[in-house]
Amino acid sequence: MSSHYFCKLLILGLLLSDPAAIQAASNTFSQINGPGALETMVNGINDHGQIVGWYVHPDFTAQGFVYDNGTFAALDVPGADVTFPLGINRHGQIVGWSQDSSGATESFLYDGAVLTLLNFPGSLATVVFGINESAAVVGWYVDSDNIARGFVYDEGTFTSLDVPGATFTSPRGINKRGQIVGWYSDSDFATHGFLYHQGEFTTLDVPGGGFTVAYGINDKGQIVGYSGDNRGFLYSKAGGFIALDVPGALGTNPFGINDAGRVVGWYTDRPTDPDEPNLTCGFLARRTPRNTSNQQDIGLCAGHTEGLNLLTNQQLQPANRGSSAVIDFISRRVHPHSLHRSPDWILDPLL
Repeated sequence: MSSHYFCKLLILGLLLSDPAAIQAASNTFSQINGPGALETMVNGINDHGQIVGWYVHPDFTAQGFVYDNGTFAALDVPGADVTFPLGINRHGQIVGWSQDSSGATESFLYDGAVLTLLNFPGSLATVVFGINESAAVVGWYVDSDNIARGFVYDEGTFTSLDVPGATFTSPRGINKRGQIVGWYSDSDFATHGFLYHQGEFTTLDVPGGGFTVAYGINDKGQIVGYSGDNRGFLYSKAGGFIALDVPGALGTNPFGINDAGRVVGWYTDRPTDPDEPNLTCGFLARRTPRNTSNQQDIGLCAGHTEGLNLLTNQQLQPANRGSSAVIDFISRRVHPHSLHRSPDWILDPLL
């Protein structure tokens, strides 16, 4: 299966707001690659640090995975050609969707022992994205009129969820308070993020971002996503929008955040051979103390490696996980559209 099959949303941009919050924010990024993978897409993380996603083999077939404490475990729906795990809660329950050789899709919930199919009644297709600790699930479905609509699945009941006036609603994440994030398209085909809580929708638009997609939310109400010029963000009601970019990357796409504030997603980078396609790797980011020394922009995505590539001083060192090499360095970026200096991004071993 060609890697072009996977929709790579190279997205996103923002004018940074709240200078105090921006200057205080620092993150450590660790690269995540599936074993021998051409591309790795990371989608969800729970409070135990378990991570789900998928990667592409050199033969262009895809593999779903759970990454836990340095180990990749395969996750495949029986009979499916490809499986996409997209969300995981603190109990280890996983949601996602799969596709068979005919192109038919099935959504699922897997609790470590039992695989349950989740399909909106009467739908032509159902895709699930997020799950909270009480196993409430969000996603979208295609109804009998071939219209895509959002939904919530909770305690055995499916309920449609549509932003009023929207032509398409895509819920992506849900927390234990029942707050739901996602994105929608309006009648002018513009794309906006949204937050839904207790019957009310709030639109989330990154200032100057072109379009906004909200993807994940933790129990503290912190939201991650991306916007119009290949830039990621972290949003909170108190802090506003804060940039979340892998230094030197062409695009950063955050998808999940846990209660410790650890963020997962994927990013794209230029290959060493200009005739090759861009590289895609997963990442995990965590908050760290600031460090502004030895700053530079360097592409990070190594590709064709295994496990975590840990990032410090541009020296190849023996790997401490799997067979991957370690390239470590510290980098700071000043975003061209920002009015204030961006965070100092520190790249070093995952702790």
